[in-house]
Amino acid sequence: MSVRDDFLPHLTTKNFIIIFVGTLGMVFVAVMSFALLNDTRSLIPKIPEATRYVAQDYAYVVLIFVGIYLLGFKVAKLSWSDVGFRRCSLDWIAQAFILGTIIYSFRILADNVFSDMFGVMRMLEPGQTDAAILREASPDTVVAFVLVVCLFTPFATEIFQRGILFAWLRRNFNFMLSAIASALIFGALHIELVRFAQVLVFGIAAAYFYEKSRSIWPPLAFHLTINCAYVIGLMSR
Repeated sequence: MSVRDDFLPHLTTKNFIIIFVGTLGMVFVAVMSFALLNDTRSLIPKIPEATRYVAQDYAYVVLIFVGIYLLGFKVAKLSWSDVGFRRCSLDWIAQAFILGTIIYSFRILADNVFSDMFGVMRMLEPGQTDAAILREASPDTVVAFVLVVCLFTPFATEIFQRGILFAWLRRNFNFMLSAIASALIFGALHIELVRFAQVLVFGIAAAYFYEKSRSIWPPLAFHLTINCAYVIGLMSR
């Protein structure tokens, strides 16, 4: 099979733009709406900060799924197979799990070295916010946080990021350009500079697994591994 046969062969440029702009547009509107609500907290019922924080994550994930379903499956007539849900060797999933573990371990080591050498507060990282939120959260909110980070977010973002964005780029361009471009677009959504660099490396690695396996399961396993390791690290603080 050719690259064009493997990566969204029936998706037109027009429909790709509709999916891409429509889905990110909904997420952007949600981000702006939550920012406005946070600025006018006195006008809305008192909701614990941890609950609002987790609810925002769920809203973003739901909107990504809605965009994929309505614009991708209904408008563009994509199938689950089109967005990468195909059989693959368990070897690829095992490799994704191992690489995810190695990359996250290296990230922790590099963070410790950087912090010790330069005296920079660990991390410049979003984990500080997550850890602070979890310390204040109820048990139900903690469970909801774990589910959205370890399960729902990887599924939503991998379908959109690898199954649609990378796949469409790959159908039209070479692997490296497609991997870097898709990683940069996703990384741009992460404001923190350090996290942006991490997401860039992560995106290229996940694209490699999708490229080689022609299945979304290995990059999904890779994403799940890193997110689960992140949550375990938060819980151990």
